Amino acid sequence: MARARAVESGRPLRERVLDEAATETMARSLVEWLVNPGELDFPGVDVKSPLTFNKEEHFASRGAVDGKLEAFDGQGNYVGHIGYTWTPCDFHLDLIHVGPDFRGMGYAAFMLREFINMQDKLCVPATLLPYPFAGEETPSPEAHEKQMRVLKGLYDSFGFKPMSELEPVGKDINMMKRMPVCRTEREKALLIRECEGLVPGKW
Repeated sequence: MARARAVESGRPLRERVLDEAATETMARSLVEWLVNPGELDFPGVDVKSPLTFNKEEHFASRGAVDGKLEAFDGQGNYVGHIGYTWTPCDFHLDLIHVGPDFRGMGYAAFMLREFINMQDKLCVPATLLPYPFAGEETPSPEAHEKQMRVLKGLYDSFGFKPMSELEPVGKDINMMKRMPVCRTEREKALLIRECEGLVPGKW
């Protein structure tokens, strides 16, 4: 699944949008899907989202924009939200919260996919610091470590990599970054030129 999502995130945004609106033949295996991901479907990767989203943004300090992306199911029930901050050179996921009644249903993945679609439209790198929501109880060190592994695995499957691999000095070892899939080479070139030195990573 991680490989499938990595391939999917590398496809042009327009193709992914059109695929999600279409009903396609389901591939029998990852290998078959990799041959032609534009003609076949694969479970949990190119699936139309069951959620609708409402976005609110307002300007913050130093040219940054704070945003909130609220998710609703097909019946209009509030599922959860994503908090984020973006600038012309960075898109940071502050938090992702799924309501207690909707956990364990895979909604977080669809919310994260929407965040990534926004990132690719902005054509900027995205960062996040994975940290489990503890609620009112403090988990044991073992439980916390397990939750961190699950979170990092989820984010890794969507293309987020440890920041320490990109900027090994002075970075939180848990910070993760995903480089965008820009719609055009011109967008990418403009980002690199305008944000040179601020967005290290492999394009």
